[in-house]
Amino acid sequence: MRQYDVHAIARLELVRTLRDPGAGLDDIRRVLGAETTLHDLAVTHLRLVEDQLRQFRARSAVLRTIVRQHTTTERVSLMHKLVSMSDDEPRPAHR
Repeated sequence: MRQYDVHAIARLELVRTLRDPGAGLDDIRRVLGAETTLHDLAVTHLRLVEDQLRQFRARSAVLRTIVRQHTTTERVSLMHKLVSMSDDEPRPAHR
């Protein structure tokens, strides 16, 4: 049976903790190798998660509209274009 010291166990727990919210192994290696900080990794992943949440909310709004109304494919296409635009892009005028 292989035995691990406290340092190895703590390192394994850190890896498991970072994997739960979706950190990749390359990201974890950089943290363990002191190439980046845990804080910087968390900031990066928080931005990614918040971006994904915005995308899911937009998709949810489109799907909710489709379910509630008898929406044509043309309107669905327009809604998709609108929610896909960044905040900096101009929106088409509403007809």
